Amino acid sequence: MNLQLGKELAENHLDGDSNLPLRVAFALRCVERVAGLFEAADATRLLRQGLQLTENVPRSVTADADKELVGLQQLAAQSVVLASGHPGSLSIDGAGHAAVSATYALSKALNGRALDAANYAAYASVYSYASYAVTNPDAFASEYRWQVECLSQMLTPAVPSH
Repeated sequence: MNLQLGKELAENHLDGDSNLPLRVAFALRCVERVAGLFEAADATRLLRQGLQLTENVPRSVTADADKELVGLQQLAAQSVVLASGHPGSLSIDGAGHAAVSATYALSKALNGRALDAANYAAYASVYSYASYAVTNPDAFASEYRWQVECLSQMLTPAVPSH
């Protein structure tokens, strides 16, 4: 588990509904890194649609964001069905290969569970190159570092150019 990311999410109050669009946008960036592991075309479609909906999200939900939130709710519902129906989910541990974890990362992301999505994405990334490595915490270091840096960049306001 990415403890530093969990700390950053909590310190920046990214656990309430008012920050759902930002949580989803961040989580989808994490999923985007493992999208090549998807086996279902529907997963790729859901990711693409989610990224489009969150491309220019406000930090907090506003009246203008209602349409995007409804769209996210629809994608989230579809992603739960997709992830729970993944054939790899029938394996003993429910995560028989990296595609399962990548698909679960997508579902967690679209449901606003940023930390869970990031952890599933990191697991998928590590598992995809060496399944035995998932027992070594150091194998996750570079992915965890990227996740924290990505969140930090998203939280830093853009400086307007003059």
